[in-house]
Amino acid sequence: MHLLKKDTEIKKFCLQAHNERFIAIDTEFMRSRTYWAKLCLIQIATSKKAVIIDALTSAKHLEPLKRLLIDPKILKVFHGARQDLEVIYHSFGKIPKSIFDTQIAAMVCGFDHPVSYAKLVSKLIRIKLNKKERSSDWSLRPLTKGQIKYALSDVIYLKKIYSVLLKVLEKNKRLSWIKDEMKSLQKKENYMIKPKEVWKKIRFSKKPKNEINIIKKLAEYRELQAQNQNLPRNWLLTDREILQIARIRPTTQDAIHEQGLISEKNIKKNDLEGIIKIVNLTKKTIKERKGTKKSSQRITANESIKNMLILLLKLKCRKHGIAEKMIATNDQIQNIASGNYKKVPALLGWRKEIFGNDAIRLKKGEISLKISRGKIVLVE
Repeated sequence: MHLLKKDTEIKKFCLQAHNERFIAIDTEFMRSRTYWAKLCLIQIATSKKAVIIDALTSAKHLEPLKRLLIDPKILKVFHGARQDLEVIYHSFGKIPKSIFDTQIAAMVCGFDHPVSYAKLVSKLIRIKLNKKERSSDWSLRPLTKGQIKYALSDVIYLKKIYSVLLKVLEKNKRLSWIKDEMKSLQKKENYMIKPKEVWKKIRFSKKPKNEINIIKKLAEYRELQAQNQNLPRNWLLTDREILQIARIRPTTQDAIHEQGLISEKNIKKNDLEGIIKIVNLTKKTIKERKGTKKSSQRITANESIKNMLILLLKLKCRKHGIAEKMIATNDQIQNIASGNYKKVPALLGWRKEIFGNDAIRLKKGEISLKISRGKIVLVE
């Protein structure tokens, strides 16, 4: 039987799995109507079998699974692990030990980031996955045969992908390149949502300097209320509504109603009071900021350097067959361009050899980039 619900069958499988060198893991969860994700299934494949553990069974029945997940002697293979680990952490209060993420591994094996599981299965195993059940309601019982087949496929082929990527990493001596990334996945802070920082995820066409304080406070308030009420954050306030309120700065609840600034489907009266309080408090602190001509020139120069560094990064990554995100993020490139070299991973270890050294040389003018026969090349 592929679907395990009973205490005895879950315990038996987990005991057997403790003898494995590695296991492949995936999860199915629901969060469309809640803030906190609801873990519904955990799929696990060992060297002998693949099963689905019903996570909606009693917490007591899942204790053997929890012990398996935190056993440091067994490698847990995921694909795109962050969401799975976040759901597991909030469900069990623990982060699995010894993690390998095939999405990260694929980045140093020539695949773009982020590469999907389906694409890896297609490229490495030559099998096309049927993703029909992807948007299923995994909280409904009983599960259909189609759902079970889909859920199992997410770990059956994951085992094979891991083996293929491991051979490539070992052959090219790149296994050590992803060591820090795998360790980083085990840090709890990755999965602890910080209400004061969620405003950074709001997209601006142009950052509104005079409204930023209100945006920060509204985003934090929305996050805390969404957590407390266990509702999706956008059910309370959308990003667009936050930007509208910050721009117009209504000082009364009537002004919010009259101008139709927010949808009031899920908003409560005390939420509106909280919003008005934030607007009135932060409104007093808003000051016009005007950059000097000198600072404007410096920003323009940094942007030009950043663009050159991005071209260098593309050139180096193409040469070594590695995803750009694995070498340096946009923020790291910006730091290098502005001369802030502290704690920039791109300037350390193997990344420094591939990109960091030449990035500094490019910035100093010791090397340059030019177009030759339609291609960008490095010139001493």
